[in-house]
Amino acid sequence: MNRWVRQNWPHAGRWLIGLLLLWAGISKLANPVEFLGTVYAYELPLPRGWQKVVAVSLPWAELLLALLLIARVWTRSALVGCLWLMAGFTLATGQAWVRELPIACGCFDLRIFGVTVEGTAWDSVGLAFWRNLVLTGIVAAMLAAEGPGPQGAPVVSVPPVSSDSGHRRRRGKRRAARVAA
Repeated sequence: MNRWVRQNWPHAGRWLIGLLLLWAGISKLANPVEFLGTVYAYELPLPRGWQKVVAVSLPWAELLLALLLIARVWTRSALVGCLWLMAGFTLATGQAWVRELPIACGCFDLRIFGVTVEGTAWDSVGLAFWRNLVLTGIVAAMLAAEGPGPQGAPVVSVPPVSSDSGHRRRRGKRRAARVAA
């Protein structure tokens, strides 16, 4: 593989994921009631109140992660957030596909480009599942390419403590106090 491609694919992936999240977030914010209906259509095992929280907060989370990726700010943290989002999307679309729910993904509104795909294969939850699975893999690979994190980061280790060491210490002090008195 070309060395330039090996070195720069994470940058292209960062832009790809960032722009997709930006598009998805803007699409959801443009039609919040429609997006809430899509969230309800997934029939997730969450109370309605939590589904409303998801419908309100998800577009903003997507926008924030998109801007962090595009601006290369807190990239590792943004990739971890994206990995959680993509894994959640994969699970949600996968369960809808297995249950044969007749819904669309709800992520990308093509109407902003004047394209209507309702009722086509591009509108299927099965395609959304596979797309989310591929995007999850891309984000995981980008996270692996980022490396283990900042070099020289402090490692905090806590020595193991037995469950009764404090009790013995207190009992020993009390016994010593009684002997001294």
